[in-house]
Amino acid sequence: MTEYFGPNSPWNVPVGNHAQLDPHSAEYAQMLADSGFGFQLNQSNWTIRVEHATANTPHYNVTSADGWHYDGVPLEPAWGGTSDSDNALAIVDPTNNKVWTFFRPGNVAETHHFDSGSGGAVFDLNGSGWWDPSAGGGGPWAGRSSNASYLAGLITPEELQAGHIDHALAVAVDEGLLGNTSALPAKTTDGTVPGGIPNGTHLQLDPNLDLNSLHLGREGMIVAEALQEYGAFVVERGGGFALYFESNQNMPTDPYASMNFSGLDHRLQEHWQVLAPTAPTLYDSVVNHPEIYL
Repeated sequence: MTEYFGPNSPWNVPVGNHAQLDPHSAEYAQMLADSGFGFQLNQSNWTIRVEHATANTPHYNVTSADGWHYDGVPLEPAWGGTSDSDNALAIVDPTNNKVWTFFRPGNVAETHHFDSGSGGAVFDLNGSGWWDPSAGGGGPWAGRSSNASYLAGLITPEELQAGHIDHALAVAVDEGLLGNTSALPAKTTDGTVPGGIPNGTHLQLDPNLDLNSLHLGREGMIVAEALQEYGAFVVERGGGFALYFESNQNMPTDPYASMNFSGLDHRLQEHWQVLAPTAPTLYDSVVNHPEIYL
């Protein structure tokens, strides 16, 4: 299976033994335990539609109403975001080693333009999967409030069918829990809660938890194992506690319909620990992506 982002990306490094905990680990973990939230599985709307460019896909220059230019975006006429109001889209372009992300692109595949209030960025596929909108005098935001790539932490049908997920997962924390601060690798937040869980927080399901005792479904076990081995990064706020799957909206059939995610529920919220913040070696930004400019 394809590995997105580099081997040293925070998304792809297993937690390992003797991980350093955040000083507020117990406090943040208790917030999640007290929340009562189960796991919301975003598999159609409120997640990310992914399209894959080939060497034959035409590339276009795209502009936004805010004045940003995005040069060399691979686009096909049928490509678009999810059908919810976030309209999220990721375009993987392996020929050029990039993934483009767009928030509310609308009909950008036809007009090569999107409206004010939208966002977009480009990431190297061998990079960190994190964007810094403050670098080089500023830049657009990437779509998620943490400025993590839409592709980062996404659960795909191929991973579930293969039986393992070899990266950290992306999660949304309820707006009543997400703090008004961020923790590296995130540098930004849309949270509003003083003392709440920072955006970018690296959660890990207690590695000593006996998953067999929870009687998880096959795919539920695969997800839980990834949460123990790699953990999850908080990437934005939502309503509840959500995991992000590749959207089924552009797939011929729903690959998740026959899968068993039973056991991914509120019981797991009692077994989190929070890892100490760490920064990636390099953020993507307008500094190292001159194809995005005003």
